[in-house]
Amino acid sequence: EKIHDLFIRSENNVYLECIINYCEAVLGTEIKVPTLNGKVKFNIPKGIKNGQILRLKNKGFNEVNRTRKGDQYIKITVDIPVNVSEELKQVIVKLKDNLNNEVKFKKIEN
Repeated sequence: EKIHDLFIRSENNVYLECIINYCEAVLGTEIKVPTLNGKVKFNIPKGIKNGQILRLKNKGFNEVNRTRKGDQYIKITVDIPVNVSEELKQVIVKLKDNLNNEVKFKKIEN
């Protein structure tokens, strides 16, 4: 089995990670996703959660002796910068002051 730089294959499905910034996660965005057959436009919905997995139907591998295809799954990772400029830090502090700062806890769902 061939190793690919971007995709991981499991059966006829293809998996890929997409790294977006906080603003794109909150507001949603349109991206061009690499697939086995070139790039396709794809909408990331607003309010997406870190680690959420989205599906592109029929963008995986063909099933042997069938017309049906597997799917492509895209794991969303929200990039949290480690180093920020002083200007960006001020913007983030302003944003923080406008958010609900209550820390919440909930049971882990297995």
